[in-house]
Amino acid sequence: MIRKTIFFLLLALFSLFSYAEEINKRALESWLSISQKNISSSLIKVIADQVMIEKKKKGIDPAITLGIIRAESNYRTTAKSGYGAKGLMQVVPRWHRDKIKGRNVYEPRTNIEVGTQVLYDCLNKRRGNLNAALNCYSGGAGKRYKTTIANVKKEVREHMRVYAILNRP
Repeated sequence: MIRKTIFFLLLALFSLFSYAEEINKRALESWLSISQKNISSSLIKVIADQVMIEKKKKGIDPAITLGIIRAESNYRTTAKSGYGAKGLMQVVPRWHRDKIKGRNVYEPRTNIEVGTQVLYDCLNKRRGNLNAALNCYSGGAGKRYKTTIANVKKEVREHMRVYAILNRP
C-alpha cells in the first residue's frame, strides 16, 4: 500500500513538473513572438525548445540565453562578425571545433547547444559569477552587453510569470 502511494505521489510530481516545463516553453514562445517580430514562428519554436533543452542539460537560465542571443545577433541565424563569430549566439568556430564536431554552426539548435556549452564552461571557470562568465563569453564586451542581457532577463521572467498566471489549468 505504501509503495502504491509513493508511486502515485511521484507520478503526480512528475506530471506537475512536465506541465510546468511545457508552460515555460510556451511562455518563451509567446515572449519571442511578441518581442521579436522579425523571426518566423518555426524559428521561435526551435529557439524556445532548444533553450529549454539546454536549461535541463546545463542549468542555464533561458532568460540569460535569450539575452545573449539578442545581444550577439538580434535573433539572426545568419549573423557573422568580422571576428568570425557565427549564428544566433555568435559562436567562434576556430575556438570551438571540439564542441561543433563538424556540424553547421548556423543551424539554430547546434548554435544554441554550443553557445550554452561555452557559457557553461565560462561559468565553471568563473566559479558561478555570471558577470565574469559574460565577460568570458563575450571577450569583455562590457557594460552595454550586460545591460542588454539584464533587460532581456527581466522582460522574459516577467512575461513567464504573467503567462503562467494567465494559463493556469
